[in-house]
Amino acid sequence: MKQILVFISALSLSLIMSCSADEPESNIEVSPEFRPFVRSFEAEAAKRGIAFDFEETGLEILLGPTRVDNAAGVCRFSDRSIEIEVTVWDNLSEAGREQLIFHELGHCVLDRRHRNVILPNNEWGSIMRGSPIPEDRGVAVNYSGQRKEYYINELFDETTPFPDWTSISRNYDEDQPIDTILTVEESAELNETKFIDVGRHFQIEFDLDNNGLARAGFTWGGQNLNNSMHILVSQAKSFQYSTGFSNDGLLLNFEELDLLNPISNKLTIRKIDDLYYFFINEEFIYWADFVNFSGTNMTTFAANSAGRLEDNYDLLIRNLKISYLN
Repeated sequence: MKQILVFISALSLSLIMSCSADEPESNIEVSPEFRPFVRSFEAEAAKRGIAFDFEETGLEILLGPTRVDNAAGVCRFSDRSIEIEVTVWDNLSEAGREQLIFHELGHCVLDRRHRNVILPNNEWGSIMRGSPIPEDRGVAVNYSGQRKEYYINELFDETTPFPDWTSISRNYDEDQPIDTILTVEESAELNETKFIDVGRHFQIEFDLDNNGLARAGFTWGGQNLNNSMHILVSQAKSFQYSTGFSNDGLLLNFEELDLLNPISNKLTIRKIDDLYYFFINEEFIYWADFVNFSGTNMTTFAANSAGRLEDNYDLLIRNLKISYLN
């Protein structure tokens, strides 16, 4: 694979409206790329009985370099002015852009501060998480599928109870393979294509040896990075899950996982009904909403500590099996 999925997460906000030369000067100045996300923000607020008059309060959202180092977005509370970092914006998915705009509007419109609360399943409890981020946590929020409604509810009301989906789990021994459709005993560079009947329960399982690489990855479910799923493990014991479907981007980044070994790990991906279940060394780690696909191209990739793809790498897949489950 000659490219690597760049995992970036950030937070930002946007707004609507434009004025003709014949109209009076407006208190709203929102760059065009942000307006759809501001409309979405206003629509979500209206569902919850909240309305805004930005002509009265003023709102500015502009694209360009922020005046704060390493910031994806900056809100100035004094004048409801938001700056979005162009180099971050250009690399965000649509879901990432909405999350960023909603985060910054959370500051400037809802008067929210950062809230680094953790859910019982170890995920972030708010898209308002932010600096200072603990060293043992990534910044990614799975702002997609059935999780998204909770995060929007919490944005407008931080007393929102923790969602029921935090208790979703599954035992490794709960499901058994009944029909194996592909076996790869050992491969230094995997590049396999296999049709999977996604209407059935299925499992992809393999041992991954990173052989000293900083990061080792595996993709499935599509023909390229834009329509496939990705998992990435690192020597530093981090686990990332990402999908190109619907441009959701990076959905999960767990750091310093005791379940992960530095070199070799058994990874299991199971699709049961409408969910994916992920296991590390036969221990449940995470679930995600299943997104349909028509075929699967499985590929390995490796990256350095900065996230750039390694062109030449010594990665090893062992005992790969794709099976249907009972």
